[in-house]
Amino acid sequence: MTREEQWMENYKALKAFVKENGHFAPKNTTLSNWTKYQRRRINQGKMPKKQLKLFKALAESRDKNFQQITFMG
Repeated sequence: MTREEQWMENYKALKAFVKENGHFAPKNTTLSNWTKYQRRRINQGKMPKKQLKLFKALAESRDKNFQQITFMG
């Protein structure tokens, strides 16, 4: 599986969790750790635009704190 395919699998898992629960995963779970890493990538300007668009749309709709993050690109 490529990194992009793995990213999409994690994104789909997060999206399903948000749809079912109305919020991002609880702290100290694999999914929450992945979400934190994605935020770090965004702040460092390392996330590809396609991923950024998907993640940002999901995050803005569910996570009020996400608006405080500076988006690069």
